[in-house]
Amino acid sequence: MADLTSRYFLGLKDQLGWVAGALVLLLVGAITLFRALPPGFARRAYLAITVALALGGCAWALHLGWVGDDAYISFRYVRNLVQGQGLVYNPGERVEGYTNFLWVMLLAPFAALGLDLALVSIVLTLLCMSATVGLTALLVRRFWPAPERLSFSIASALLALNYVVASYGTSGLETMFGALLVLWAVERADRGDALSAGVLSIFATMAHPDHSIFYAALGATLLFSADRWRQLLRFGVPFVALYLPYFAWRWSYYGDFFPNTYYAKSGSLWYFSQGGRYLLISGFSSGLWVALPAAIYGAIRFRHLFIARFAAIATPLYLVYVAKIGGDFMLGRLLLPILPPVFILAELGIRALAQTQRRWVNVLAVGALGLFCTAAVPVRTIRDGEKYRYLADERTFYPVATYRPFALNVPYWNWAEAFNKVFAKLTRKPNLAMGSLGIIGYETGLRMIDNYGLVHRGVAHTRIRTRGRPGHEKLIGPGMLVQTDADLSDIGVYPPEYEHYGTVVIAGVGFSAVRYDAPLFSELQTVGVRQPALVRFIKDYRPPRGKDALSRLECDLWYMEQVYFQHNHDDDRRKPVVKRVLDRRPEWKGYDAFILDEPAARSAEWVELQRMSFDTLPPGTELTGGAFANNPVATESAGQGSPANNRGLFINTFQEVDADAATGTLLTPEFAIEGDAITLRVGGGRSLETVYVELLVDGERRFVATGCGSEMLGRRVWPTTELQGKRARLRMVDSSPAGWGHLLVDEVVQWKRQGPPPEPAPVEAHAIDPTFTR
Repeated sequence: MADLTSRYFLGLKDQLGWVAGALVLLLVGAITLFRALPPGFARRAYLAITVALALGGCAWALHLGWVGDDAYISFRYVRNLVQGQGLVYNPGERVEGYTNFLWVMLLAPFAALGLDLALVSIVLTLLCMSATVGLTALLVRRFWPAPERLSFSIASALLALNYVVASYGTSGLETMFGALLVLWAVERADRGDALSAGVLSIFATMAHPDHSIFYAALGATLLFSADRWRQLLRFGVPFVALYLPYFAWRWSYYGDFFPNTYYAKSGSLWYFSQGGRYLLISGFSSGLWVALPAAIYGAIRFRHLFIARFAAIATPLYLVYVAKIGGDFMLGRLLLPILPPVFILAELGIRALAQTQRRWVNVLAVGALGLFCTAAVPVRTIRDGEKYRYLADERTFYPVATYRPFALNVPYWNWAEAFNKVFAKLTRKPNLAMGSLGIIGYETGLRMIDNYGLVHRGVAHTRIRTRGRPGHEKLIGPGMLVQTDADLSDIGVYPPEYEHYGTVVIAGVGFSAVRYDAPLFSELQTVGVRQPALVRFIKDYRPPRGKDALSRLECDLWYMEQVYFQHNHDDDRRKPVVKRVLDRRPEWKGYDAFILDEPAARSAEWVELQRMSFDTLPPGTELTGGAFANNPVATESAGQGSPANNRGLFINTFQEVDADAATGTLLTPEFAIEGDAITLRVGGGRSLETVYVELLVDGERRFVATGCGSEMLGRRVWPTTELQGKRARLRMVDSSPAGWGHLLVDEVVQWKRQGPPPEPAPVEAHAIDPTFTR
């Protein structure tokens, strides 16, 4: 609170011109509180000033002009819809990555005409802003007992001048549109037109689901009307006739009860700590707090008015809801729908105070007006490009550079232009996984994978362990990313020691290769994109020596297979790698099909004998500690990141409560070694000392494996020909409470060779790195 107050008063120093303007507004407003103009002149002045305020507010909004990255997500849905590909972000994927259905539908006809949706959205939001200012003035004039004495509306003036309102006078978002629909619904309900009020409030809900609170509040307010049951019946007709069919369609079309963004933003969870910060910071910036004292008095003084009863119900209900969900990452956006009714009641309250016959009350009215007028001062509690307490003034990130031709002054705009030039000649465009996919996705038309989950169902439905910036708490994990069709990602995919091998720079933007598609990268090379170091890494690969050489070799093979050989049938590169591995590890001779997976060779040479199922732990399994509790599992724990390459249930020592801090051991019952090889998949942390799985024969370790610092499980192979007939046990150990202190194990399979065995090689001499010590 102290820091925010300090920011507020420091911000006042930068806005002395606006402070002077607010003082002028205070002076003029104070005069109009106590002095009346001739009735005819007052009416004409009221109309003229209202029009001037609306136009001035639009000019102020254009000066602050911007279009957010999220707006371009909606624009892409619109474009795909009018092109006949459905209401989707990526053609063929039905994911509801928007929450502004009616706004999308409103933009669709303009897209069909080939108009620039950014410019169209700006024009529409400016019209909505003007209408909101005008409707506010109309309501003040309607509610004030002596409307002929009003020369202008203070509430409409402050809305027109308000920084937060003007910020969303452009933006490309549905925010101003939704706020207008809410206020218009209140106006219609006040006139006794419950049917129109129901239509408009349902439209507001279809513009943004949060506005359903205002629909409910309007319905509750109608209970106080004289003809309540008839009014409620008319008010409910649009819900049945409009909303229910729409809801049934969207549920059937997308398959989720709520929009995908609801899950991506963890809307089901409580986040009052961040929500309180959001209300505090946005309340300062929007002027809500300076209006509330007078508004509360106005609501009490004019409690017979419909708007007062509505505000008394809707405002606390909505503010609690906003606090519950943690607010938003955009400064002030969620407060916009309640500003007009609060400002109207504040003006009515101040005017009522000024009409009393007690001088001290008149002084109080002037003081309240002075406090209210500070809502016109654009005090910047959050600086340009800053993320303060998880909030940002998004306008400063995406400012308009020029309106004709339209362009934004943001790196994403430049990246999109550069990508279009680079990819223009490609027969197959790359699929990009990015966190900010609005502008780039719309301007390039590339297939995009959303790293934050707004348009990716898998990410949206993951669970989080700790809360963070609303809307940015869920991030696609490498394990989930490699299961998509992404080629390149703007976040790292593989452990740090491998990440640099897959780095690709396109038009100055760095990407990580999720997978190496040879034809794609060959084409990229023709347009000046350098091949990643991965190719040379495979070509020049030499198996490691020294400490932990075996585990490093196994991770090298896992990386090469995961990023390259799974996606390219390339014997010219595969065979030299396998040969060098066999030169270093002669005990693997004859196990070529497992070194870098060759399904055809494996099916021809090997037959599966026995698979250790993890549907349940085998009877007689011995457990210690808590790391292996609740195992086996079907999915990851909250905050872990999705695994990859597992099949069905698997062992996972990353626990729901203790996460990596959990430790323990798992010892399976004895089983007979019957085949020539055991393969298993291992993931998690990389440490032969703290997180590993080992094969014990007669109580002695014969083989050991660990993860590679990734949730992607990789295959390990243990030659067991010379151990046939012996009894063995698997022992899994997690003794690390630190980061990456967890183990994943799956698919323990015994294999029998078909055909003559290879020349024998000493198993014991090479199964474990001789430099390894426990």
